[in-house]
Amino acid sequence: MKILQSLVGIYALTLLISSLVFHAKATVQGNIKDGNNSLIATDSYRRYKEDIKLLKDLGVDSYRFSISWSRILPKGSLCGGINQEGIDFYNNLINEVIANGMKPFVTILHFDTPQALEDKYGGFLGRPIVDDFKDYSELLFKTYGDRVKHWITINEPFVVALGYDLGKGAPGRCSLPPPVGPCPAVGNSSTEPYIVSHNFILAHAAAAKLYKAKYQKIQGGEIGIVVVGEFMEPLTDTEDDKEAAIRYMDFLFGWYLEPLIFGDYPQIMRDYVQERLPIFTIEEKRLIRGSLDFIGVNYYTSRYAYKSQPVEPKHYIGDSLATITTLKDGVLIGPKARNRYVYSYPIGLQKLLEYMNIKYRNPVIYITENGYPDANVPDRPLQDSLSDQVRIDYITQHLYYTKEAINLRVFPPTDHADYLARHNHPLAVVRRLHRPLFLPGQGSIPYCNAHFQASIGSFTPNGLMALILQMHTRSLRIDDTTLRPQQKCFQSMLCPQLTLHRKTSRRSPSEISRGQASLSVGVL
Repeated sequence: MKILQSLVGIYALTLLISSLVFHAKATVQGNIKDGNNSLIATDSYRRYKEDIKLLKDLGVDSYRFSISWSRILPKGSLCGGINQEGIDFYNNLINEVIANGMKPFVTILHFDTPQALEDKYGGFLGRPIVDDFKDYSELLFKTYGDRVKHWITINEPFVVALGYDLGKGAPGRCSLPPPVGPCPAVGNSSTEPYIVSHNFILAHAAAAKLYKAKYQKIQGGEIGIVVVGEFMEPLTDTEDDKEAAIRYMDFLFGWYLEPLIFGDYPQIMRDYVQERLPIFTIEEKRLIRGSLDFIGVNYYTSRYAYKSQPVEPKHYIGDSLATITTLKDGVLIGPKARNRYVYSYPIGLQKLLEYMNIKYRNPVIYITENGYPDANVPDRPLQDSLSDQVRIDYITQHLYYTKEAINLRVFPPTDHADYLARHNHPLAVVRRLHRPLFLPGQGSIPYCNAHFQASIGSFTPNGLMALILQMHTRSLRIDDTTLRPQQKCFQSMLCPQLTLHRKTSRRSPSEISRGQASLSVGVL
């Protein structure tokens, strides 16, 4: 498997945004628990230099952030004019990142479709979005491509598609009865998720084709897409559940990857969705096939899947005839984070990478996000918040299992900042820096896991693997709360030099979904 790794990490940046579909929903009081909204968030728009300096001090060498489409093109299209202040802001941000020794990883679209295009033709429900996205992307290539060498066209299109099925996220459209509906906007849950995703695929391919033909050779960069990555374990050992697990993954990320690699949707989606799934023309198949230089995978958790029965009315979530759960025989798949979504299941990342390696013929993969969300607890003592051993354990365990699937150097967790969650979560936190929200002038303090991650960046590959192995197998913990966070992080850093030999998997994707991890350890 060809994997591209950052030396220390790839980090996501949440910026103050305006005139966006998600922003319009997230600023409405009550759409986010605890009375929060997205108006200020962590204020990186004004404090990005401080953020970048902190990350430099922690040894970070890569910085992932997204560009706000509406900040560049207020009306969403070139004919609506270019906002020079927006152009200047990202020029300054990119220059600051590079000046501090980091590589920018730029996401062109991270949920934030311009509200102007939503109003004009329904956003990604309308085919004109493909050309507008291509024009917007080319403006970014021309303006920033001399310095940006890693482009992500679209982040997690699946998440946006859910906003047209269940209506829980922006733009809040659905046609489902209670308890899911009614939604803020009347849509069609049986067709709209597929139309939106079809246009996402075409938009990516149009931008990628343009980049490869006009800019890639001169600028020397690469372009890919980021998908939600979850591994599905069959709930039981029956063939029905084994097939359901694979089927769910086809509907989750195969929905996007198979067209962009092979030129069409998974056959199982054609069989199950039938005429509601859009058709690619012969010309479009040529456009989309092979339009990825890499796959970005956002992995946080895994689940069990089992066969389910057809539902009425038909809609995307029910179409796969696979239901997911976190419980098996009354036991959770892994420790639950302080939100309703993430359960720690590190071996799932190994299985997912092995599955993708076989299914998609040895692609280049970035692990673009991984982390352990925490709840916003305003009255928790600062020392307790900073000493986040549970997050260190989570990162260590995922490193340990990742090295079984790849030739690992270092692993890129998410996120450098607290951020407001989508949908109706309370403040979800995947922390590296502590910053009180909505309090101008407050400083930022690195969490214990930030010092830990910075420290592992100085290890040699073999030394890092030895550290991971020792921390995992001996479950090393420092429970003395009287120690400073930095001391707690560094106490378990010393270990003998070991080398871990990679085992090449020759199993089929279905076998991977049933198998277990294997280890091979040698002493230098």
